[in-house]
Amino acid sequence: MIYWCGWLDPQMVAVSKEMGQLMRAFPRSLAFGISTHYTVAFHPSSRRYGVHPSLHPFVRPAMRILERRFDINHVYTGLSDWHFLRVLGRRPIVLTVTQRGAPADTSLLAKVSHVVAESASLADEAQRAGVPRERISVRYPGVDLADFTVGPPPPGEPWRCVFASSPENVSEIHTKGLDLLIELARVEPSFHLTVLWRPFGPASDEALRVARTGAPPNVEFRAGRSVRIQDEYARAHFSVAPFRTVGKPAPNSVIEALAMGRPALVSDYTDLGGILEREGAGMRFSSTIEDLRRAYRDLLENYDTLQAGSRPCAERHFSLDAVVRHYARVYDAVSTPGAGPAGGNA
Repeated sequence: MIYWCGWLDPQMVAVSKEMGQLMRAFPRSLAFGISTHYTVAFHPSSRRYGVHPSLHPFVRPAMRILERRFDINHVYTGLSDWHFLRVLGRRPIVLTVTQRGAPADTSLLAKVSHVVAESASLADEAQRAGVPRERISVRYPGVDLADFTVGPPPPGEPWRCVFASSPENVSEIHTKGLDLLIELARVEPSFHLTVLWRPFGPASDEALRVARTGAPPNVEFRAGRSVRIQDEYARAHFSVAPFRTVGKPAPNSVIEALAMGRPALVSDYTDLGGILEREGAGMRFSSTIEDLRRAYRDLLENYDTLQAGSRPCAERHFSLDAVVRHYARVYDAVSTPGAGPAGGNA
């Protein structure tokens, strides 16, 4: 198996973490990434290699050689990313769609043997782009339930919330909904927000400076890598994904927090709200301060019930074991001539 993606850093990018989970489940695999965050990445011990996008024209021949060494290509990206689909095709292609985006060239999707969409709405986007429904399945990201175990939430007030999808530039303070959380902190003194700010680069550093300016004292910015993200969830009562127009429709931080018994507040932009409400593990809200405030108060009022429902929700919908079984079926289907659809939708 060869995996193709962007930034090869599981502490910084959720997609890279997901891909790493599959690499451990399917040994002797290799990963190749294209990202602006490095010039050349060369990590033979972990079987991870990559280049800057500017080098893409020069590495195409190497990509074709690499492809021939493996039975299946597995591409992790959105429908709009053409870097891999334009080059690959001599082996079956599995495309995991992790984010929204319309393809610039829909003809490239004809090269894809199977699309795994990380939410139902992403599956609908793939179908509208021209992928036949029988070649699409839905599988939400998975969490290793053994690594994320339930512990008691912090006692009493303040109500601690963790936001783990920090902006990469100033515009994402709004598009990722951080401004909504800061406003909630101003109007709800019982709310304590911890923002885990990842070191994406100079643009992210500037966004951190802007976000800190004028933020109330009940907003804490913790800059740097989170080596053990479990500790951050353990210190919180709940997680949040307030995205307006940017962010994963199925945020891994929310899923990991559920596995530790922490409910979530999620905006309508995410695709987890329906599951959380059906399972009694969280609340969803529209991207206004009034509705966020309503959802926050509802969460506090029903916290014990929502907290108790969080881990069972993770077990039913986001188990890593179920994800691995799903991809094993997909890999078997695309590598077997004449095999039918992989099925197994979440």
